[in-house]
Amino acid sequence: MASLIFDGYLVWVSWQDVQEMQVVRYSHLLGVLAFLLQVVIKMMTPNERELHSMVEYLSAGLVLLVLQILAHFLNLYGLGDVIVFFLCGLYMLLEKGVEHYLLAYFMVQALSGSLLLVVQFLKGNIKGMRLKAPIPYIPYISVAFILTNMVL
Repeated sequence: MASLIFDGYLVWVSWQDVQEMQVVRYSHLLGVLAFLLQVVIKMMTPNERELHSMVEYLSAGLVLLVLQILAHFLNLYGLGDVIVFFLCGLYMLLEKGVEHYLLAYFMVQALSGSLLLVVQFLKGNIKGMRLKAPIPYIPYISVAFILTNMVL
């Protein structure tokens, strides 16, 4: 159920990004709801190892938050992109576990950037090291998230 809500969230924000080149802030509540539902499901079916690793999960979430704050302040991504990356990272943290979430998170970032580069290069939208015209980035993040979940 949580994954369906999260997939719906990704489709919704991707559509908004394509239509308006921005995402309405309240739209991210659907992603937060999916994450919270996933947390509740995890807490309802605890095992001994997961109960002891709550500190690891909190530390990993903090690492994701710091990475995203840095990415935003370094102007690598817009605020909407940062929020989507952060929610994808949190989702992967709970889905893949503390051992593999960072690899999955960086795979999503690398794959979304690579997809953007290839598609925009083929469209002729790259001049030098920049895009000629701005494009919606969240659809690339969504596709990369889906592909990464299929591989890992």
